[in-house]
Amino acid sequence: QNLALKNQDNSLSVVLAGGIDLIIRAMEAHPVDQNVQESGCGALANLAKSVAYKDMIAHGMHVILDAMEQHSDRARIQENGCAAIQNLVMENETYRSAVKDLQGIQLIVAAMAKFPMESRVQETGCGAMANLAKNEQCSRVIVNTGGLQQIIEAMQFHDSDDRVQSCGCGALANLA
Repeated sequence: QNLALKNQDNSLSVVLAGGIDLIIRAMEAHPVDQNVQESGCGALANLAKSVAYKDMIAHGMHVILDAMEQHSDRARIQENGCAAIQNLVMENETYRSAVKDLQGIQLIVAAMAKFPMESRVQETGCGAMANLAKNEQCSRVIVNTGGLQQIIEAMQFHDSDDRVQSCGCGALANLA
């Protein structure tokens, strides 16, 4: 997971070695293994920061959402899953719609509600909703499923955390 975070050369090496497909296959083959799901979501989150790899990651979007649903009691999986969605849908309308259609917004809202004290879950949840809210249909789903309330609560509870505040403000701006 951290190799891709270090620099773009490492990310390219991971991708050229078939790393994205290997991560997706590992997550599919080991759906109940919490460590595989946590690290897999984290690796895909890191790789999804690059526009060049989003299409490869998008065909495995279901494993991210499956991990979040299957392991709803694991904060790190929720954090990494939200981060993967946040990065994947940034500046990509097609993937925003896909996350909406696969009930991903509801999973983000549920993660934030389940882990209100986990600042990284709140940060990545707000960040994912900020990027999703650039789509009008996603904005409606966010509001209608309690996402707006979760953003407000995250900002209130984590008022001294600048990352939560930044992502929360971004989400509110895009919802407004």
